[in-house]
Amino acid sequence: MSAPRLSYAFDGRGGDWQWFTGIDEGVLLDLKRVRLELRRDQGLYAEADFMALIRQKLQGAERGILIFDEDVKVRLYVAPALNEIRWAIQDRKWRLYFTEPLDLLKERVMLGLLFAEKVAPDLQDDDIRVADRRYAWWAARKKG
Repeated sequence: MSAPRLSYAFDGRGGDWQWFTGIDEGVLLDLKRVRLELRRDQGLYAEADFMALIRQKLQGAERGILIFDEDVKVRLYVAPALNEIRWAIQDRKWRLYFTEPLDLLKERVMLGLLFAEKVAPDLQDDDIRVADRRYAWWAARKKG
């Protein structure tokens, strides 16, 4: 199946991650919260396994080897400028919402915006809107 638009995460070119930090903490702190909860609830080994699976896919995106429509979804319905990377870990679904800003195409930047668990479709739409607001804030600060 061909993608409606290329993404560095799966088109063989790869890209470099940048991470949103700003108005409401940012993507890395979201991931840190999940890690701390895992450590508290399931121990250090569960946290280490979880992080290994997260890193594996993030590094795959950097190399451009993720599989479209299995690992990556582009042009989300709620926010067409956003893409998502998907994980299924122990019967739970996780998403990283990211974009590839047009003004950073030459640098092949993938801007990570929000890491969240997909609990239900309507709640996922709320997460996508949060990621979209973060992107709008980031873009406005970059221009200003």
